[in-house]
Amino acid sequence: MKFSFKFSNLLGSVYKKGNLLFTPDGNSVVSPVGNKITIHDLKNNKSSTLPVESSYNFTCLDLSPNGYNLIAINEQGDAYLISLLSRSVVHRYKFNHAVTCVKFSSDGSRFAVCKQNNVFIFKAPGQFGGKFNQFVMERVYHNAFDDTTCVDWASDSRVLAVGCKDTSTRLYCLDRMANFRPITLGSQNDVIVAVFFENNSLDVTTVAR
Repeated sequence: MKFSFKFSNLLGSVYKKGNLLFTPDGNSVVSPVGNKITIHDLKNNKSSTLPVESSYNFTCLDLSPNGYNLIAINEQGDAYLISLLSRSVVHRYKFNHAVTCVKFSSDGSRFAVCKQNNVFIFKAPGQFGGKFNQFVMERVYHNAFDDTTCVDWASDSRVLAVGCKDTSTRLYCLDRMANFRPITLGSQNDVIVAVFFENNSLDVTTVAR
């Protein structure tokens, strides 16, 4: 008789908070389910729940471009770096406040976190950043007049677009670029809920509530 039970799946709970993610191959969807995270395999019609549990519900998720690392942040601002290869927590970090959005850069070397009216830029752990067990903060932007709500990276990972509750979208450049300075985009009349860069372009689309 074997007693080495391992958590396998979560049944009966429903999706309520947080964002949905597709894996890079497009075959699976990653979804927070309360204080756990479930991966739905669309190709094989299966689902599995990661053996990771938070004290509070997860509200923000993002997956690295190679699909190996998952950052999950709960409603209290506790961040978990999860390896999808070992299905375990690699590192924890406390933001001590609710986070509205987290997003890996296109090359996977950095990730951005929106908290209050700030945007924090971290070097991503792993092969791209050369760090494996810690979040290394690289830069903080404080220019927003209200809470930041969403973020997106350009294809070259050098320019960042940040949407705010003050109905504006701000563009920041992390590396020096000729003739580029921080820009504020207006014309929207409600809270910005999403921003998107076009592929291989600095053209950006903003979506208001």
